[in-house]
Amino acid sequence: MTNDGSILAIMQYNESWDTFTYLWTEADGYTKLPQGTAMGSRPNAINLDGSVVAGRGVSSNGFWFACYWVDGEYYDFGEELFGEAMAVSPDGNYIAGYANDRIFVYNRELDELTMVEDSNFENTYNATCVTNDGVVFGYVFDTFPPFAEARRAVVYIDGELLTFNDYMLMKGVTEAAEW
Repeated sequence: MTNDGSILAIMQYNESWDTFTYLWTEADGYTKLPQGTAMGSRPNAINLDGSVVAGRGVSSNGFWFACYWVDGEYYDFGEELFGEAMAVSPDGNYIAGYANDRIFVYNRELDELTMVEDSNFENTYNATCVTNDGVVFGYVFDTFPPFAEARRAVVYIDGELLTFNDYMLMKGVTEAAEW
């Protein structure tokens, strides 16, 4: 939902459990968004003015892959990039999510997809939000299911993956060393 509540991005399913993404406005009601080659879709995030929606598509073999819509037009990163787009920056330029257990951030203006790397391949990462500057906030976990007590906050900024504590220390919050 946009911050002012004027546009909702929702998932609906039919009797066969096929999923579809819709936008809703008071003026237009429900508008079904296209799915490209996806067998189904789900929205996870929407930017401030509702022009960019991020989510997931479902391949014919049931795997999820990251996708997004701009002004109602469908885009994806290919079905081999397993995961979901989970966040859109307020201005709609950046899209972040997870794919193949890694955080990704996509800069629409530059058409640049960055996969965030970590040397510990035992960990799984997820993005939860992205700023207008492309700073991604998310979490890492090394167990499944990812219960809250097993999650640790991370930040991807200027090409570097940091713990949230280190990010806050960098921002001058000295008590973050004690968290």
